[in-house]
Amino acid sequence: MITYDWNASSSNAWTVPLGLAVGKMFALKGGHGFEFFAGPYYNVARPDGAADWTLKWGINWLLP
Repeated sequence: MITYDWNASSSNAWTVPLGLAVGKMFALKGGHGFEFFAGPYYNVARPDGAADWTLKWGINWLLP
């Protein structure tokens, strides 16, 4: 997710991650399902003091 801070100076406003996530989907009865994913991201552009790396993970509930 690329973000921009409107209140920061232009040299410190952008956060631009670059990475890859992997995931797995599981089917449930009735057409429902769940997706689990995780992956590391390197922040190629970031404000001063921000982390070099981030870990994104999530769970999605899939509806029919």
